[in-house]
Amino acid sequence: MFKKTKKILALVLAVIMACGVLPMAASAADKALDPVIYILGYGGNIFVDRNNPNSEKIYPFNVDIAAVVKEAAAPCLTALATATLTGDYSKYCEEIYSRMAPIYEPMLLNPDGTVKVAEDGKISGNQYRVNYNSHNYFEADEYYFYYDWRLSPMVLKEQIEALVDIAVSRPGSTGKVDIVGRCYGANIISAYLATNEDVSSKVDDIIMYVPSTEGIGLIGKFFTGNIDLNADSINEYVNELIVYEDMIEDSYVKNFIDVFLLIMEQAQMLNMGTEMIQNLIDAIKVDLIAPLIRNSYGSFPSFWAMIPEEYYEEALDFVFSTDELREEYAGTLALIKNYHDNVQVGHRANLKAHAEKGVDIHVVSKYNLPSAPVFGNTNPMSDAIAETKLTSFGATTNEYGKTLPASYIEGLQDRKYLSADEKVDASTCLFPETTWFIKNCYHDYFNADALYDFLDTILATENMTVFSNAAYPQYIDAKVTAETLTPVTGKDAPTPEKGSEESMFQMIFKFIRLVIDTFTKLLKGELSFKDLGSVFSK
Repeated sequence: MFKKTKKILALVLAVIMACGVLPMAASAADKALDPVIYILGYGGNIFVDRNNPNSEKIYPFNVDIAAVVKEAAAPCLTALATATLTGDYSKYCEEIYSRMAPIYEPMLLNPDGTVKVAEDGKISGNQYRVNYNSHNYFEADEYYFYYDWRLSPMVLKEQIEALVDIAVSRPGSTGKVDIVGRCYGANIISAYLATNEDVSSKVDDIIMYVPSTEGIGLIGKFFTGNIDLNADSINEYVNELIVYEDMIEDSYVKNFIDVFLLIMEQAQMLNMGTEMIQNLIDAIKVDLIAPLIRNSYGSFPSFWAMIPEEYYEEALDFVFSTDELREEYAGTLALIKNYHDNVQVGHRANLKAHAEKGVDIHVVSKYNLPSAPVFGNTNPMSDAIAETKLTSFGATTNEYGKTLPASYIEGLQDRKYLSADEKVDASTCLFPETTWFIKNCYHDYFNADALYDFLDTILATENMTVFSNAAYPQYIDAKVTAETLTPVTGKDAPTPEKGSEESMFQMIFKFIRLVIDTFTKLLKGELSFKDLGSVFSK
């Protein structure tokens, strides 16, 4: 479930190293089932030879991280100690960069944004190809779209144009298709819509599932170097995503981390540690973070397409900070600008225009999880990766863990778009009647029958809105695993303060006892190192 969460947080980890009852669906389709084109999000396989899906993968990374850390530990710590004493972090940045850059090097695009050609003539990537299945994920016939996610949406949309023509002309076709785009897949849909006026003659329904069309704040924060850590946000993020949401199956490991965090929090050690890391980030962001981004995800036009508008100009200045760099990367910058100026800036007006021409556009957002802890004192409502206000195209929310202010709710003339838990108001969305919100479901979590049933119902129902089906109202609770989807019906119960009735001495004693119990279980074979490793492997 959390593989893609780990991918998009790879940059976070690099800096730390440097410093996606079953509700009843529509019983029968009330319209003919169009074939479905499913565009997955970023992060699919990248092969050494894009024409050979059996060739070696260069992504996901095939790197022994433990070996890299072991080899780098001594020289990097030595360089860090020297930097701390002298205030000069240049050698430390060089040491870290020399260890990190080779990991990303096989994946890099040319400075002009094109894919590199190896000496043997092989071109890396994932060649545009389609896996045609009958009723594999969706109820209708489907086309599962594989692509090189490093590339600009403006390049990839051409492949979607060709695929739409193939699907509508296939024998037995209804003459139209439905398109489902997940995360970055929605950016590709937006590029397709922005450059094709007569989409309604070929496309019936579009579902944008947690779309990154308006960006992801986490990426914006890294691409501007404005990483602003906060101890409370870190604690909330770790507690929500690791301790309390079944990432760790063994209770001893879960309790171990739980008590450790409480001690850190009570002793203000989390604040102290966060401040130290923040100071390190500030010291290295120009000499390490900027070049590391430029020589990793920053070389991909795709990631620039996922930067929110508020960060765009500043990110360009941070990553391509000199005239020499802008000249060297002129081709990549042209691709970035093409998408930004012709798709992202006017995407809302463009979506509205296609909806008025008859394309049914549906948005599925998620909420009630904390954002990555890089936003300082604020903790935007999110799906643990992307902010709800962005993936919903304009919902009004409070911060994570908070309901909307009473004054805001009292001022609403119509509360039909307000969530029962009073955390989200959809009246401000671009499409308030066709935007759904899934509660307690991680950004990357998609492979669940209940979710497919939900999306199938949208595609199978003529002009479906959030008021069309009682099983699928505007706000739906996935309860993390999405094994079932249930309507959100009321406010959340208050969260008890953990550790408030325990003294520091009691918590330390409990922690020591857990350490002893854990190692006793390890010696007796009742607990394995694999259980301990589950913290990092899931």
